[in-house]
Amino acid sequence: MTLLWLTQQLVSYPVAMSAPSLRQAIPNPRPPGAIQPGSVSDAVLRHLRQHPTRWHRTAEIVRAVGRSQKTVSWALHYLRTLGHIEATPCGGLSTPCRYLRYRAVESVSPDHQPRRKDSR
Repeated sequence: MTLLWLTQQLVSYPVAMSAPSLRQAIPNPRPPGAIQPGSVSDAVLRHLRQHPTRWHRTAEIVRAVGRSQKTVSWALHYLRTLGHIEATPCGGLSTPCRYLRYRAVESVSPDHQPRRKDSR
């Protein structure tokens, strides 16, 4: 098998020539900012919304949702980025520490749509 023969085979193969035309636009089932039902982010957000006035530490959330600490930490970061939850240092403003407490933001709609920031 030579390189010339391989090149001729690839050029003459009909699927290789029509492959780009076979692709169709498929809508993204997971658009950015959408929280999938049953995901860790969904479980964390539901737990925080069950107790909207209370601040929760990461370890409490891990125990409540029954998921690993790493996935809950990522979900907390993701939800905070989207604006669904807020965080504060665990010691308060007078004696801040490196750990955070979290709670759900009250003005977010229940269907997990991300908040839109005002453009200035």
